[in-house]
Amino acid sequence: MKSDNQLLVKADSDRLNQILLNIYRNAVEAADKESVIQCTLNNNSEARTVTIVINNQGEVIPEDILKRIGEPFFTTKTRGTGLGMGIVKRMVEAHSGYLTITSSKEDGTSVEITLPYIE
Repeated sequence: MKSDNQLLVKADSDRLNQILLNIYRNAVEAADKESVIQCTLNNNSEARTVTIVINNQGEVIPEDILKRIGEPFFTTKTRGTGLGMGIVKRMVEAHSGYLTITSSKEDGTSVEITLPYIE
């Protein structure tokens, strides 16, 4: 049963779990030890979407690298395949959503997952 303050997203729970786990893992690896990783939810009732925002205050991702995130086999890590964010992006899109990544010195790095919700 849905209460008035709940939004229902039509999603495969295993896939959504995998998406969030991958993004959180990246955030933890990129953030300083004392840094706080924040997760917020934003509801856009006009667009009928919910956005999950995961933010860390790690190093700023340069624009040229930011553009390549999600590209198969692209990674800046010494250990990694470069497939994680590409898989995340495809899974989000398979749920009729989209992925946005921004990075600045003032706001840190934010990964936004926007998904449609069910009325």
